[in-house]
Amino acid sequence: MDVINDLCFAGSKEGRVSAKPFYHVCEVPNLATAYLGNFLRRRGFSVAGVGFYNAERPLLAELLQHRPVLLAITTTFYEHTAPIDEIVAFTREHSPTTKIVVGGPLVQHIAEMDPGVRETVLSALDIDFLIDESQGESSLAALLHHLRTGTSVSGVPNLLYREGGVWRFTWVEKENNAMSDAIINWSDPDVGFLGRSIQTRTARSCAYSCAFCDYPTRAGQLALVSPQDVFNEVRQLADLGVQNVIFIDDTFNVPERRFREVCKLLADAKLPVRWFSYFRCSSVADETVFDLMQRSGCGGVFLGIESGDDAILRNMDKVASAEKYRHGIHALKQRDILTFASFIAGFPGETSQSIDKTIEFINEAAPDLFRMEPWWYNPRAPIGNSAPKYGIEGTGYSWKHATMCIDEACDAVDRAFSSVTSAWWCPQQSFSFWAVPYLQGKGMTMSEIKEFHWRCHSVLQRQCIGEAANGEVDSLRAFILDLRLDAPRFFQSA
Repeated sequence: MDVINDLCFAGSKEGRVSAKPFYHVCEVPNLATAYLGNFLRRRGFSVAGVGFYNAERPLLAELLQHRPVLLAITTTFYEHTAPIDEIVAFTREHSPTTKIVVGGPLVQHIAEMDPGVRETVLSALDIDFLIDESQGESSLAALLHHLRTGTSVSGVPNLLYREGGVWRFTWVEKENNAMSDAIINWSDPDVGFLGRSIQTRTARSCAYSCAFCDYPTRAGQLALVSPQDVFNEVRQLADLGVQNVIFIDDTFNVPERRFREVCKLLADAKLPVRWFSYFRCSSVADETVFDLMQRSGCGGVFLGIESGDDAILRNMDKVASAEKYRHGIHALKQRDILTFASFIAGFPGETSQSIDKTIEFINEAAPDLFRMEPWWYNPRAPIGNSAPKYGIEGTGYSWKHATMCIDEACDAVDRAFSSVTSAWWCPQQSFSFWAVPYLQGKGMTMSEIKEFHWRCHSVLQRQCIGEAANGEVDSLRAFILDLRLDAPRFFQSA
C-alpha cells in the first residue's frame, strides 16, 4: 500500500494530491468495533467507536473530551502489549477518569501464562480490567452495568480487576451469545463511516479442526446466522451504497446447504454487490456450487490451501488433497472469480522435498495471487498435543522440529517467491487478500488489481536478486499515476 501512497504523493506536483494520501485496508470499518457497539446499543448503552487508532487519534481525542465511563480495547490483531500501552497513555492524557478494559485473544494468552510471568505483564499494564472470554460481549455489558450503577465489579463474570494493588479473578461463565446479535444495523447513524467495502460475519467458530489452529477450541461449537438474515444484511448494505461485502467466516461455504441458499438468494436478487470470503475447495460437492457463486456476485476467495503435498495436508488434518484444490482453483478461475492461495512453510513433517511439491503445485494450479508464510507454532492448537511425536521445540516464530527449523522455513518462503512464475505475490502485512475489495471500492478494476500485483512482483524480484529495477519502477509509477482512485479517508503530513 505504501507504493500507492508514495507514488500518488510523488505525482502531487502535477496536481493530483495536496497532502500525502494514506490508503490503508483499515479504512474499512473495524468489524469488532461495529459489532460491539451494535451489541451494547441494543442494551441501552451509548457507544462511539474508533476503528483505526493510527489514523483516528484526533477522533479519539474528541470523544475523550466527553469523559466516557469506559474505553474498551479489542486485541484481535495484537500479538503483544505495546499497542495497548500507546492507546492507554493517550487515553490517560485526555481523560484521566475513564476506566479502561481490554478483551480479545491477547487476554486469553496472558491468562494462560505462568503465574509469575502473568503478574509481571499485568503489573506493567496501566489498565483497570481485562475480560477473559472468547466471546466476552455479555461480560462487557455486565461491566458497564456495574459501572453505571456503582456496584462492585466483583459481580461481573470472566473479569480480571485491580483491588488493593492486586489483580483478582472473578468466576468463569461461558458465554453463548445469540447469532442474531451478530447482525449489525448498518443504517444506525452511530455506526459511523461505512465506505464502499464492509466486513461482516455470519458464523462463529469453524466447522473444521486443523492441527495448526486453536480457533475452534476457543470459539466453541459452530453457530450460524440464517441464510435469510445474511441476505437481509447484504441487501441493507447495498441500499446504503456498499459495493463490496467481505464475509470473514472461517468456513463460509460450510455447511454447503446453507451456502447454496445464501448464494441463491443473492443471485435471484441481482444486488449491485460483489462478495468475498474464505472458501474451502475440499468441501465442494459438485460444479453447480461454482456456478451459483458466479451468479451471486462472488468477486474473489481466500483459499487456505497451506501445502501442495498430501502428506503435509494429512499432518495438518486438512481433510483435503492437492488434487481437490487444483480442481477448485481451475473451476473458480473459469468463472472469473479471483483466487488467492495461502501457504505455510515448515509445519511438522515439512522437508525441502515437500516445499518443492508446493511450489510445483502453485505453478501448475496457477492461482491469481499467492502467499507463503513461515509456520507460527501455537502450542494451544491441536498440534501441541503431538509435540513429542514430531520433536517440536520452542513457540511462535522460534521453533524447530525433527525435519525443519524456522530458518529453513524462512528460506523456503524466499525460494517460493523466486520460483513461482504463474501467480503473483500478495503480502500479508497491512495488505493481504482483503486489500482487493478495498482497492475495488477505491475505483480499481479487477484487471488493474492483478496488473498492480504483477508490476510490484516484478520490482521485488529484481531487487531480491540484486538487479536494478529502474525500468520496472518507472513503469509502476506511470501505472499508478494513470489510475483514477477515489481519495482515501485519511491523509498523512508530508
